[in-house]
Amino acid sequence: MSILARLFSFRGRLGRADWWLFAVALNILAAVLGAVLTPILAPPGTTWQGSETAPAQFVGMGVTLALLWPALALNVKRRHDRGAAGWPSALLFVVLLGFNSTPLLYFVGAIAAFEHFGFPGVGVFLLAIAAAWIWLFVSLGLLPGAPGPNRFGEPVKPIFA
Repeated sequence: MSILARLFSFRGRLGRADWWLFAVALNILAAVLGAVLTPILAPPGTTWQGSETAPAQFVGMGVTLALLWPALALNVKRRHDRGAAGWPSALLFVVLLGFNSTPLLYFVGAIAAFEHFGFPGVGVFLLAIAAAWIWLFVSLGLLPGAPGPNRFGEPVKPIFA
C-alpha cells in the first residue's frame, strides 16, 4: 500500500507501527502549520468581534479541517486492522476533535451538564471526554491487530519493515 493510500484511503488495514508514524507526523505537521500560518493570517493585534484570540483559533480550526481526512483514514484503517468497523471510532474522533479545536464547545457542554446535573454533571462530562480519548489511544495505539487476514483484507507490511 502506497503512502498516499495509507493517508487518504479508507479501505484496508494499517498496523500499529504505521499508525504511530503517521499520527506523530500529522501532529507535527499541524503544529508547524499552526506556527507558520497563525502569524501570517492572524498577526498579533488582529481582532474579530473584539476577541484577540478568535483569529488564531480560526487558523487552528482550519489546520484541523485540512488534516481531518488523513487522520480519519488512519484511524479507520487501524480499527480495520483490529477486525472492527472503523466508523464508530471515526465518529468519536470527529466529536472529540470538535471539542479540542473549539473550546467554546467545552464551555457549552459544561454549562449544559451543570444546568441538568449540577457540579457532578460537569465532572462526569469532562471525565467522559477524557475516557473517550483514552479509549481511542488504547484501541488504536496500543492493542495489536488481528493476526492473519480479516474481512478488511490482509495485514499490511509496515513502511520501514
